[in-house]
Amino acid sequence: QDNNQLLETDKCIFFFQAEDGIRDAQESRGLGDVYKRQLQSYQIIEKTEDVLTEDFIYKFTGNPSPAVTKEILEQLLQSDILSAFQQINLMKLSNGISLFSLVKDINILLINYDLPNEMKIFLTRRLSEIEHRLSLGCNEKIQLGSLVGAFQEVRNIFELSLIHI
Repeated sequence: QDNNQLLETDKCIFFFQAEDGIRDAQESRGLGDVYKRQLQSYQIIEKTEDVLTEDFIYKFTGNPSPAVTKEILEQLLQSDILSAFQQINLMKLSNGISLFSLVKDINILLINYDLPNEMKIFLTRRLSEIEHRLSLGCNEKIQLGSLVGAFQEVRNIFELSLIHI
């Protein structure tokens, strides 16, 4: 018996993996729930927008676009603490971005960024701590301060190590 199901709309095909053997898309649990939420999101988007743009989808889902993520990473690497905090908070609010998604995307972007490995290791550890605290429900503003502080700290450490060489 096939436990998989296809749901076809006029623009997308969603695949429901019914892990519990229930074939009905409305009744399935497990992995199918993820796809049901995607379908519901898609249906809402479809009703609100005539033309779907990439920017609209990123704003609707609360995820930062790659361009915004890169701009925020540049802010973190180059700006002082106060201006970085204010600019990132403003970008976060104006683009409807969750800090959790931003931290996740910055972590991914850091892997291929041209930085010394010691900086990447330090930042990856700090980003994982921030992500963990956010998953526990900690205050986003405080965690944004922690994010900005982590980048400032790694810049200070790296500048000191260059002076002593």
